Amino acid sequence: RLTWYGARRWQLALLTGLESAAVAAVSVVAGWLQGSAAGAAAAALADAPVGGVLAESTVSLRGLGLALGAAAVTTALTALVVSLPSRSRSRVGIAEGVGAAAAIVIGVALLGGTVDEERLASSDDSATLLLLLPGLVALVAAVLVASLFRVAARLVADWSRGPLSSRLAALSLARSPGAAVATVSFLTIAFGLALLAEAYRATLVRAEREQAAFQVPLDVVVREDLGSLVRVFDAAPLDRFRALAGAGGDAYPVLRVTGGAGRAERVTGITVMGLDGGAVERLQVWRPEWADGAGREEIADRIAPGQEIDLRGADLAGNELELTVGPGLLGFVAIIETAGGRFERVELGSARADSSTLLTARVPPRSRLVSLELVPPPRLIEGGADAGVAFDGVVRLGGPLARELRTWTGVDGATVRPLAAGVDVRFVLTPQRRSRLRAQQVTDETPPAVFATPRLAELAGGAGGTLALQVGGSVVRVRVAGVLERFPGTSRDVVVGDRGALRTAINSASPGAGLENEVWLALAEDRRQAVSDALAGAPFHVLDSSSRADLEAEARRDPLARATLLALGGAALLALVLAAAGLALSVRADLRDERGELDELEAQGASPSSLRRVVRLRALVLTVGGVVAGALTGVLLVTLVTRVVSVTARGGFAEPPLAATVEIAVVAAGFAAFVLLAAALVAVATHGAFASGRGPAFRAEG
Repeated sequence: RLTWYGARRWQLALLTGLESAAVAAVSVVAGWLQGSAAGAAAAALADAPVGGVLAESTVSLRGLGLALGAAAVTTALTALVVSLPSRSRSRVGIAEGVGAAAAIVIGVALLGGTVDEERLASSDDSATLLLLLPGLVALVAAVLVASLFRVAARLVADWSRGPLSSRLAALSLARSPGAAVATVSFLTIAFGLALLAEAYRATLVRAEREQAAFQVPLDVVVREDLGSLVRVFDAAPLDRFRALAGAGGDAYPVLRVTGGAGRAERVTGITVMGLDGGAVERLQVWRPEWADGAGREEIADRIAPGQEIDLRGADLAGNELELTVGPGLLGFVAIIETAGGRFERVELGSARADSSTLLTARVPPRSRLVSLELVPPPRLIEGGADAGVAFDGVVRLGGPLARELRTWTGVDGATVRPLAAGVDVRFVLTPQRRSRLRAQQVTDETPPAVFATPRLAELAGGAGGTLALQVGGSVVRVRVAGVLERFPGTSRDVVVGDRGALRTAINSASPGAGLENEVWLALAEDRRQAVSDALAGAPFHVLDSSSRADLEAEARRDPLARATLLALGGAALLALVLAAAGLALSVRADLRDERGELDELEAQGASPSSLRRVVRLRALVLTVGGVVAGALTGVLLVTLVTRVVSVTARGGFAEPPLAATVEIAVVAAGFAAFVLLAAALVAVATHGAFASGRGPAFRAEG
């Protein structure tokens, strides 16, 4: 019409640009204000400084820049779309081109490694792309849904055999899909982002629980306090901890040592953890994918030794150890295990060079001899002409105790030959090693079964292979029964096996190196506060304790975490409100744009109620299409975002990694609220329509 009055092309373009800019400015400003208000409310509820939060987000230079960028893009797209001829708008054109470009950006970002959690945490330039990723995915989904909706509308119109009002609704959608396509696309984006926000909120809530359970695998972990240096079982016996756990709970001793593995490519800092089967089965967090699909019960079963595997030794009668040795130039050290499970070195003295000697030493009652060391003579240690030269020979051990050593084995250069009255020990000693005797153990022939992280399993040649660990200066061989990515209570490379089997294997190779130094408590719900109070008092106050419940509570109190969760919940709610408002606006647009056709139907005999039913059925079809497409988009977004983002609600790395979670009850409640709100808005929008009632009742209904 303006061209009729002589308007030039540049003037028409300027008018289109100004109109598009006005629409974009109003939309972006409204969204920016709503986002700022939601952020301020979330910060206030989380007891965080509102001004500081806004200054680092929407009011920051980056936030304002994003708003201006969104306004510019919206202006350009709006101007481009409204400038197209009406026929071109329904064909493959600008929308499909934008969707294809967004899909290419997503593919390049994912396949090229631009998007990952490490770059997000480092806040480099790729973080912006990662933050825009959900929007790009939603855009691609909206364009795809728009294309499919046109085809589906035509098919439904051709094959519809339902009531007349439903056929008219389908026919109107097929003849004029433009506004309907835009509405479905909008609903797809709104529902998809709402599901993403809610699912990500639920995922972060789950992550807080799992992080606490990963650090404290049961309810409470008690370990040595490095400030007091009191061993756990020196402070209180295991029975005391079990009494503390109460009925329905239990206390599990845990063996944790650090070691190495490999030769040419040595791996250090390995955590070797021994657990009872009950502790493994009661882990508070576990995902089968961490161990090739193995559950907690299966892991406990595969590492169980299946036979008696206690450390063997020679029981000592009374409080004295007696051993007849020599003649020879050797010293002897007995390593004993006390009734309390501790290991002690007992100096026995040296043999005479020209005659046998009875060596004696006082030992705690009910002790066991687990190893007998042969100490080299001083000439191997002190300077001299033959210092450092290997010293070999044979020494005879006699007496009642020596007769129990006839089934023992020699290690590090010692061999045992049994005799009727004792044993002959052939030895080769150097300053670098001390030969010794020890009892033969079940683990000598059957190494403990363990689960190991991939790098350690590779050193063993895969599952079923044998891995040589260096623990306490000695080699401990274990058999890899399975591969796991991670295990609660540990980090980096880890080996997890049965506590008894690992204790025997380690202490037979290096006595005293494999001791239980932690207690994991599983508590009944009503015992948590009582246990917390008891651990703060004697005799447990000299130990360090960590509570899973306390870690969860600390995470919930964190202002950043609370604000993040509130913001995500608010974003989901706001998206649903906008979806309902958009649907009501679409109905109002239908009443205006389709007024001519609706008036014609009314003149041909359609009743106002029937015409309103047609409009409402159109809205119902759009809602169903948007909900289905939005749900699929939301699932894709949740899967994609949780795969590439490993940042918790408190801004740190997630360990264990985030696992996508959807709380069905919350989603159902949100959908129900949307349905009620949308139904109310659509009812209000159509209430006064066709009030003139020019035509007779719509008798052809059905």
